[in-house]
Amino acid sequence: MLHFIYRDTLTEDVDMATSSSSPVCSVSETLTTKLLAAADRYGLDRLRLVCESHLCKDISVNSVSSILALADCHHATELRAVCLKFAAENLAGNF
Repeated sequence: MLHFIYRDTLTEDVDMATSSSSPVCSVSETLTTKLLAAADRYGLDRLRLVCESHLCKDISVNSVSSILALADCHHATELRAVCLKFAAENLAGNF
């Protein structure tokens, strides 16, 4: 979080975690979600938007529900909208 505050960029750790996301690591355990929680807690709106953008890239059928719950908990309105749109487009045929 301090790296972002001083440099206005995320660390390489976040970029690597996003690009190599594995099914073994749950969404709630990623560095991006922890940064999203910190951004919500401390009112860092730009950090929240960057985290939302990273999480939007990780949405899949398996992760959409946990990412949606995360978006609701941390007031991430853009991420919530993307999750709902993804769910409407991809999950309609499964019921």
